[in-house]
This record gives sequence, C-alpha cells and structure tokens, in this order.
Amino acid sequence: MTTRTTIARAVEGYDAGFYQTLCHEIAEAIGQASIVVDAPLMAIRTGETADALVSCLISVIALSPEARKPTQLRRLTESIAKQIRTGVTAAKDEPAITQLLARKPTDARTQ
Repeated sequence: MTTRTTIARAVEGYDAGFYQTLCHEIAEAIGQASIVVDAPLMAIRTGETADALVSCLISVIALSPEARKPTQLRRLTESIAKQIRTGVTAAKDEPAITQLLARKPTDARTQ
C-alpha cells in the first residue's frame, strides 16, 4: 500500500481513497513502533501515541487555510473535538477495540 498520489488528485479536493490509505499507514506505523523487544506483544502507549498524533495534527492544521483566521480555526477545532468525542464513544463498541481491551495484559511483569 502506498500513500503516493498524483498532483491532479492532490489539488482536486478531498480524496477518500487517500484518506483510507493514510489511516492504514498511520495505524501501521503506530503498531510497528509499539512492538516490544522483550515479550511477544504490542504495547500501544496510548498517552504518547495520542500526544504524537495531536502534535502532527497541529502541524497539518497550521498548513491549512482554516488556520489563518481565528473564527475559522475555532470552528475547525470545535468540529475536531466533536469528532473525537463521538468517535471515541462509538469506537469503544467496535469488536476490534473490545478484543484488544480484553487481551490487555494483567500480569504485573507486563504492565
């Protein structure tokens, strides 16, 4: 899978295919960075991961025309906050998330 695109697609507008590819690539990078070397598991460090994603999001938004005017920036950040609230609530019920939470290590050696 590649995130490469053409200039025509890049300037055309929102590209759902690029969005899907980018989400996959980001999730893959988080997974690869979360594999531990001393146990057969992936330890997703949620705090650090969320902080890193927010830092990247800030940089991307700073490039956006919506960041140039305070009113537009406020609307954009309010929209993102709403997406996070509703998305997290919905994601908690997704089978993949519930399976991952059920497999959370409880052994003191792996916490």
